[in-house]
Formats: sequence, C-alpha cells, structure tokens
Amino acid sequence: MASRSGKIGRKLAILGARFEAMLGGMTARDRKLFVGLTGVVVLLLIVGVGVMMSSSLSSLRGDIAESEQQLVQTSDIRDQYEADLAKILDLEETLREHENSDLSAFLETAATSADVRDRLNSVRETSVTTLDGLEQRNYTVNLSSMTLPQMINFLYEAEAGSYPLSIQSANIRTSRRGEEKQMTVKLDVASFHLVEEGE
Repeated sequence: MASRSGKIGRKLAILGARFEAMLGGMTARDRKLFVGLTGVVVLLLIVGVGVMMSSSLSSLRGDIAESEQQLVQTSDIRDQYEADLAKILDLEETLREHENSDLSAFLETAATSADVRDRLNSVRETSVTTLDGLEQRNYTVNLSSMTLPQMINFLYEAEAGSYPLSIQSANIRTSRRGEEKQMTVKLDVASFHLVEEGE
C-alpha cells in the first residue's frame, strides 16, 4: 500500500514539475491567457454538470409525480370496484329475495296500497329472454279510469318497492268524465330473475 502511494506521489510530482516548466516557458501574457482559458473550461464543466444534475432531478420529479398520479388512479379504480361489487351483491340479494314471487301479485299489492286495485285490469306476460344468468320477463300492464294522483301513487308504490322491475314505456290516453280527467294506461314492464346454471 505504501509502495503504491509512493508511486502516485512521484507521478504527481513529475506532472507538477512539467506543469511548472510549461508555465515557466510562457510569457506573462501567455500565462494569464492559459489561466483564463483553464478557468473558463473548469467553469463550463461545473455548469455542464449542474445542468445535467438539474435535468436528472427534473426527470426524477416527473417520474415521482407520474407514479403518485398512477397510485391515485389505482386507488380510485379500487374504490369504484368495491362500490360496484357492493351494488352487485345488493342486487343479487334483491333478486334472490324475490325469485319465487310473481310480478302480477306484486303489482296487485302495489295497486291495493295506492287504493286503485279495481283499476288494475290485467298483467300479461309477453316474452322472456335470458342473458348471462339473468332472466328478463316482459309484461303488459293495463289500468283504466285513473286520475293523475292515482297514477302517481300507483307508480310510486310499484317503483319504490324492492321488487326488481323496470317500467320500459308507458302509453297514456286521457278522457274527460265531467270535470275530471281520467287516464287509460298501458305499461310495458320488465322483471328480472336470476337463473341458476343448469336450468
């Protein structure tokens, strides 16, 4: 180790001697010019290193910001997935709760609650479709001699309940009986049911 340090010291001494000899061979003007150029080169090197470090830091900050944004997006996606999963589980529970019940019976109960049981003329199934384990049964529902408040009450009772149904369309015709407007209503209603595999 000591031998290696000695060799390095001798080489540095030789370089120092050569440098001094070179400076000694220069005029005062040349020495000033050389020192000035050397200072400029050193300054340029320092500036270059600083610019490179600044660029690297900026790139690193950008990478960190992008990673943080991706983390936030991943967290949002996870939260949305958990919320959607909870909704799906709630829907499945609702579907299972009503899997053995009939839309006709439910609408009769809704009409009774809205005090229009005698205005509910018919509930007729028109078609059935199945897709990805979900069965959709389509019905035509006919009501007559309904006032606007009665219609609103019936729709509220039908849609506010937990029965898995959707009113697809409504066809309403109005007529007058004395001073009162009455409506004849035809609803296209879909109900939904889970279908177990193998059925």
